Amino acid sequence: KELKRVRAECRRTPAHLALQHIAESDRSGPRPCILDLANHTPGPFHIYTDGGTIPGEHPISGWGFTINNDEGKTLEDTDGTKWEGAGRLQGEQNNTIAEAMALLQSIRTIPLSRDCHIYIDNTGVLCCVKKDLWDDPRQRLDLTGRAVWNRIHCLLNERKSAGALTRFHWIHSHVDDADRRQWKETSRFTCACGGGGNRECDPDHPHHSGNVRADELATQGLH
Repeated sequence: KELKRVRAECRRTPAHLALQHIAESDRSGPRPCILDLANHTPGPFHIYTDGGTIPGEHPISGWGFTINNDEGKTLEDTDGTKWEGAGRLQGEQNNTIAEAMALLQSIRTIPLSRDCHIYIDNTGVLCCVKKDLWDDPRQRLDLTGRAVWNRIHCLLNERKSAGALTRFHWIHSHVDDADRRQWKETSRFTCACGGGGNRECDPDHPHHSGNVRADELATQGLH
C-alpha cells in the first residue's frame, strides 16, 4: 500500500546486474595471455593503484594501476602490452570510489591463485579493505561505493579460497616534494619503502616509482 501511495514499485534486479553474475565475470577477468605468462613469472606480483579527482561543481574522477614483478619491472604481454589500466570513473564522481575502482580492476587482471602485494596511498581505502564486512550487510550499506566494494570482497574471498596471498601496504604519496617525505609519528601506517628507519621516504625506492606510475595512469583516466 505504501508503495502505491508514493507511486513507486519494487522490481527484482535483472539477472545481468545481480552481484552473482558480475562476480562471475570478475573471476574470469584475466586475458588468456596473462594467464599463460603468469605461470612463467616467478615471485608475487606487486600492484600499485591510485585514484584522482578534479574537484568543482562537476567533479571528474579517474583511476589507474600498474603491475610489476619482483624486480620492479612492469609486466608485459608478449606483444608489449603493459599490465596496466586506467579509466574514467562511471556514475558518482568521488575520489574514494575511484581509489576502490583502481583496486578492483587491478585484482581482476591477475589470476586468482597468484600471490600479490598491493600498494595504496589512500588510508581510507586501506582501512576499508582490511575490514571483513562480507557477513555484515548492514555495515556494507554504509560504504561509499558499496557496489564496487561488494565486487572487491567477492574477489578477495575467491583469492583466499584459491590459496593466494593478498597483502596490502600503505605507500606515502608525492614524496618527490621534500616537505612530504616524512610521515607523522602518530601515523597508523608505515610506508612500504621502510622510511630508512627514521620515517623519511626515499623517492627513488621501487615502491614509490610504482606509486608515481599509478598516479600518472589515474591522471590519464581523467581525460
